[in-house]
Amino acid sequence: MPQQGLEVFLDELATSQQTVTEAASQGRAEAQDVIQITEKGHAWFAALLVVTEVTPLGVTAELAQVGPDNTLQVVSCTLAFEQFQRIGRAVVHR
Repeated sequence: MPQQGLEVFLDELATSQQTVTEAASQGRAEAQDVIQITEKGHAWFAALLVVTEVTPLGVTAELAQVGPDNTLQVVSCTLAFEQFQRIGRAVVHR
């Protein structure tokens, strides 16, 4: 990679990381983001979920789990922005 191209890439990466950090600190998320529930009183405290919908008040997110008969079960949860932190972006989404 040419030196100038590398510098542009590193600048974009730093800006991207800064944006992700700012969004996480504000509890903001987009569809396909991985979030973690941070509200200690929540029944799913510390669970990792994938956002499926963003609303003005928060998000709807899904948690996939293997059921007793080895089938995939997906459960949904609605969360306010202050109940979670954004972890990153899901690479594959159903």
